[in-house]
Amino acid sequence: MKKLNLLSLLMNRSIFVKYFFSMAVVSSLGIFAVVATYQHFFEKMLIEVETSSIQRSIDQTSVALDSKLDQIVKDMFHFISYSKNGTELLRAQVSDVESTEDMRRAADMLGAFRYRYPGDVDSVFFYREDGRIFYDYGLSLDKQTNFMNMEWYSKFVEHSREIWSYPSSSRMFNQDAEGESLWLSMGMYDVESQDGILVSRLNPNLFRNMFSRLENDDLRIRLMTPLGESLYQSDQGLQPFGESVFIHAELEQSGFRIEAEVRKDYIIRRVDAVQQVNLPIIGAVLLASLLISLILSLTLVKPVRKLLRLMKHVERGDFTVRFPIRFTDEIGLLAVGFNQMVHRVSDLIQQVYVIRMEKMEMELVQKEATLKALQSQINPHFLYNTLEAINCHAIVRNVPSISKMSKSLADFFRYAIEKQEIVVPLFKESHHLDTYILIQGERYPEIEIEVDIPEELYPCPIVKLTLQPIVENCFIHGFKKARPYWIYIGAKQEDGDCLIVIEDNGEGMEESEIVRFNRLLKQSDGSGHQGGGGIGLWNVNHRLRLQFGEAYGLHVSSSVHGGIRVEVRIPFQQ
Repeated sequence: MKKLNLLSLLMNRSIFVKYFFSMAVVSSLGIFAVVATYQHFFEKMLIEVETSSIQRSIDQTSVALDSKLDQIVKDMFHFISYSKNGTELLRAQVSDVESTEDMRRAADMLGAFRYRYPGDVDSVFFYREDGRIFYDYGLSLDKQTNFMNMEWYSKFVEHSREIWSYPSSSRMFNQDAEGESLWLSMGMYDVESQDGILVSRLNPNLFRNMFSRLENDDLRIRLMTPLGESLYQSDQGLQPFGESVFIHAELEQSGFRIEAEVRKDYIIRRVDAVQQVNLPIIGAVLLASLLISLILSLTLVKPVRKLLRLMKHVERGDFTVRFPIRFTDEIGLLAVGFNQMVHRVSDLIQQVYVIRMEKMEMELVQKEATLKALQSQINPHFLYNTLEAINCHAIVRNVPSISKMSKSLADFFRYAIEKQEIVVPLFKESHHLDTYILIQGERYPEIEIEVDIPEELYPCPIVKLTLQPIVENCFIHGFKKARPYWIYIGAKQEDGDCLIVIEDNGEGMEESEIVRFNRLLKQSDGSGHQGGGGIGLWNVNHRLRLQFGEAYGLHVSSSVHGGIRVEVRIPFQQ
């Protein structure tokens, strides 16, 4: 029963929650499975990797040391064999009284060689069988040293070709650093019937500097010479390590050998440190998997949510919406069915609309026929002759106001009755409005009326008798109190159309009434009208929409001055 409740709780959630929950559970299980496998099988691999890392560091150090030692040996060989320096030293003229040119040149040559390796080579000198020692001016002989007891001298006497000596702390010059080091010697034997030897002493710090960045309390290093003697050993070499891992590296060129001993606990600690770093990484991976699950869930649910939004649009009467079909999965098939349904419903509504519009057009034709019948009963010549007689009497009796009104009234009826035009240019409609305003001005001289229609808008087409009924509505419904009133009629070009604005500062309407009235204007049959003056504006709006389309017509809003603002949108035409 409890399992059923949990299942019902999940299934009653949104589809997004279901997707996200499923993906999160699957990804989390996968991550935990990988972590368990990693902890079980890869600890040994991490130990091997850490050991290999230490091996690479030692190999890199050995290569650097081997390269440096090999370069020193090659330079010494080049000095005595391929350059003329060795021969010049054998031939050099010397004097115990003063320094000769050959002695100065010998000092420069040997100094240049020593300065090529600052910090690596303590001293370089050339010994000749006549007992003469050549060295640069930066060195001074140690008077307490008997060089005949040194290993390099024994090799010279024996004509030995061995380059490396045994480790020794002996010093030839005062500038030689204290400590156990190596001597490199290369002899020149039976050259122009003379013997000589080039000797270099390495600085003891050369090896310490090389290994200092590797050494620690858990790693000690020992350097063995080509002769098998220990040249360098870490300071902590005397301390026992217990269980250790040994690493070796051979210096191929010089023949030296590096022996490294690493405490095994040190490698285990490094592995443990890596595993501790893995915890936040695992957390980050888990968080990333949840984020990916979230993104995938949103991606999968997005088309379903979009379909729901489009269905709500259809519920509100918008049948222009369509669901974009990108894939042929279940959502795509559902979208195809939705689009077909909306299209079919839209066609049915359009058919009903066309039928109703045809019925309304027939009713409008009937009304226009009735209007034309009434117009045909009026004898325009009799009306105009009567108004002209009134005008003449007014002129004779010097009553200009009656003359002006009779002439304006004649023009007003002539525009409304005589010509059977449906659409006229805006300037004709504006002129007819001026005639009406002139007549109303005689009756309401206190009302201020301003007309501002630019001449470039005069060619715009407008349905005949559009503006005058709107302005008349202002007089009938807007001006009911004894206070200053005004009417503004203006026009401008907007969004490719001509927009005419009729605005007043009359009594206005409630906002709810304005909303209801605009809803009435959008109806095609005026069925929402409940009496009052709105039916006249509805007729004007209906005629505009029939003539120019549903994008045109009237829109009513509140004026910032307290009255009503009516916007008339008609096509723009130059």
